[in-house]
Amino acid sequence: MQLRVPDHLRYCQAQGGLMFLDIRRDRYFALPPTLEAAFLDLAQAGFRVPAEPQDAVDQLRRMGLVEMGAPPAASTRVAKRANASWTDTPPIVGHGSLVAGLGALQAVVAMRRRLGRQRLELILNAFADLRGDRPNATLGALAEPVVTFARARQWAPIRPVCLLDALALLAFLQRRGLHADLVFGVIRQPFAAHCWVEAHGVVLNDRLDRVNEFTPILVI
Repeated sequence: MQLRVPDHLRYCQAQGGLMFLDIRRDRYFALPPTLEAAFLDLAQAGFRVPAEPQDAVDQLRRMGLVEMGAPPAASTRVAKRANASWTDTPPIVGHGSLVAGLGALQAVVAMRRRLGRQRLELILNAFADLRGDRPNATLGALAEPVVTFARARQWAPIRPVCLLDALALLAFLQRRGLHADLVFGVIRQPFAAHCWVEAHGVVLNDRLDRVNEFTPILVI
């Protein structure tokens, strides 16, 4: 019989241990050593039910970390270590239009409202559905709107927050038919979480040294 990790959970190995992201409950967590070892054994066995009953596996099932069923389709998007950042070295583009700048400000305000009234899982699913299997836009196509967004963001009277800013930038791009990767990353010890937008190995809205401290756990 086959087990699988539920669709709303993601995990990665960071700093020698497992970290989990529960998108439905918007939380990160780790496991005690015994359960972590049982989960790793299951993963190495392709999440097949062990021939002999195991209390640890039963506990993982009761906790909702694994469930019966065929494994979900593997994501084709995998974050690789970025090698450049437009925050460190912005592309040279024009000043952009006033309308585009106002659109960037509107994206930030609208996303803050959306985050206040809608679960993160629903927001991420909506982004994923809108994107489908479309590839990232070219860097040439992304340059002007990304720089326009960064310039306009300075004028928004809203405190910078990685989740808000990454989602707002992604929404700003998607309204123009442009797509990029939304990446969530973690540090296990001491715990920290972060998210950013990147494409073709270039971080679009953060410093390179900052994002490379984190191990990707989810890419949309």
